[in-house]
Amino acid sequence: MSAQPNEAELVRYLEGELSARRTKQIETMMADQPLIAEEVESLRRALSLGEDLRDALCDSPEIETERRIEAALTETVVNQIDR
Repeated sequence: MSAQPNEAELVRYLEGELSARRTKQIETMMADQPLIAEEVESLRRALSLGEDLRDALCDSPEIETERRIEAALTETVVNQIDR
């Protein structure tokens, strides 16, 4: 029997970063153990929510203003160093 996957390994599974063999093992465990399947689905929703939040923040006016300020400060510092 294969070792139970931990949360980090399940995230790697969802991101497609596991070997084909380990992916198959986890898929078999998900079919046989509903708790693992539920955990994978919960992680899938959390990862999706995280992506949605990052996308929303990127569209936020406050973030855009902060990025413009940061870019202006960086340009100022670079200009001062180049003198």
